[in-house]
Amino acid sequence: MTAVSAVAVALDGVLCDTSALWLDWLEAAGWEIGVFTDAPEPLARTALSHLGLERRITGLETGFSARERLLKRLASGAIVVESRAELLALAP
Repeated sequence: MTAVSAVAVALDGVLCDTSALWLDWLEAAGWEIGVFTDAPEPLARTALSHLGLERRITGLETGFSARERLLKRLASGAIVVESRAELLALAP
């Protein structure tokens, strides 16, 4: 497996019951974490805030082409995570 330096997370795909997982190991792994969604920014920020993640992410992109914009901001080679299963597969 290639060394991971950044992760782009689809908020809609991994939001379901992942807050403990995020808090426990994503940040601890030292990864740059960006989040993307097609939801409006205020809604995305509210969801992140409820999970306690808003201050822990590197960036948030919302709306049309959010994924592409986020990937331009993150370190090259960022892995895109669009489901809970993909997120769990990254566990160290």
